[in-house]
Amino acid sequence: MSILRREGHLESALQELDRMQAAGDRRPHTLRQIADLNAETGNIEKAIGALEGYLTARPRDWSARAHLANLYLATQRTELYVSALETSLALQPSADTLRALLGFYRLHGRFDAEEQLLLRYLDTAYLRPRDLERAGALLAARAEFHTAIKALTLADERAPPQEESGRLLLFDVLLRAGRETEAKNRALRWIVAWRKTYLATALVERLARLGYEQQALDLVRGANKYLPDIEAAATWFLVTDHARLAQRVLEIWAERLDRAEGNELHQYVAAALATGDAAGPIRLFRRLVTDETARQAQATLAEEIARAYGLSALASLRPLLSYEALVTRPVFGAELALHEGSPLLARKLLETADLRALTVEQRARWLALLRQVQLDAEVFERLSKLRRLQQLPGDLLPPLAQIALALGRAREHDTIWNSIGRRHN
Repeated sequence: MSILRREGHLESALQELDRMQAAGDRRPHTLRQIADLNAETGNIEKAIGALEGYLTARPRDWSARAHLANLYLATQRTELYVSALETSLALQPSADTLRALLGFYRLHGRFDAEEQLLLRYLDTAYLRPRDLERAGALLAARAEFHTAIKALTLADERAPPQEESGRLLLFDVLLRAGRETEAKNRALRWIVAWRKTYLATALVERLARLGYEQQALDLVRGANKYLPDIEAAATWFLVTDHARLAQRVLEIWAERLDRAEGNELHQYVAAALATGDAAGPIRLFRRLVTDETARQAQATLAEEIARAYGLSALASLRPLLSYEALVTRPVFGAELALHEGSPLLARKLLETADLRALTVEQRARWLALLRQVQLDAEVFERLSKLRRLQQLPGDLLPPLAQIALALGRAREHDTIWNSIGRRHN
């Protein structure tokens, strides 16, 4: 028989097995061969009959049970299928059989049976993270937080570092169980792998919503090592419903702004304005001026304060703002000097500006200020000299042409406009 099967003579092998069965051979070995060969050749019904006979003699053969279950599934005998899976799992637990049975229960809405099976195998290695998350969700829905946390903790330990959904559920269940410190500590570990500001901000908001303000602040402070924009995001997220907490987040943010760039200082002052914390930027400025190497940050912050609250808001800070700091922001420095009635200081600061280092908007402000402290003829000569040296940015050519026209210098006006045309061709 083995030779016939090995050489591919399946029909001949089946005929020989049928003859043996007709002669009264009911040995388990024969029935198993009949089942296997009929399954291979597509005669599912005959395979099922032979396998059922085999299992009458060998009821503890779990692999035969699993094979029979697949045959039942192929013929859509769902109750027999699930019964065979249950028996096979009881005889010899395996991850594949367990997952198949869990999938059947879930697909057919047998949630009680699914939960019981999950709990039975909770302490085994057969359950995947997604199965453990499912167990945690079912248990949490019934407020069985202790066991839910156990299942979700196992899922946390087994899941890849980037997994999110199960860990977010664990975070919520820990909070509902009053274990907020554990929730915060686990979240800090997750954030290292996630590196996603929106997820960290969502966790901060959940802590705040339940009144765990200190844990929310600790989470922000721990996350900013990996998420440099966490304070900005958390502040805007909290400002509407948790304004006091948003201000405390601002304080954490201010702690690390000694070497901040302009954009971050802009965001900080805007957030302070939104939370009503006018004193925060003032405190930060007073701290920055103690560091002589932070002059650019001093001037940038002063400019952002002026933008948000007006130049008059700098009155108490002005004695602390050095000329060396203003030189790093010459356009703003000139605006401040003119506000104070010091056109000579404004002119001196404008003369230090590197036009190519300014933005288009800053150059427009620079020119407007320059025309307030110099005659148009002086401005024209200054810009014309830069043009001859090929150091005048292209966006200043149209204003230069207009100044030439205002001065009655038609030839220079036409020359400048012709050069603009050549630039565009």
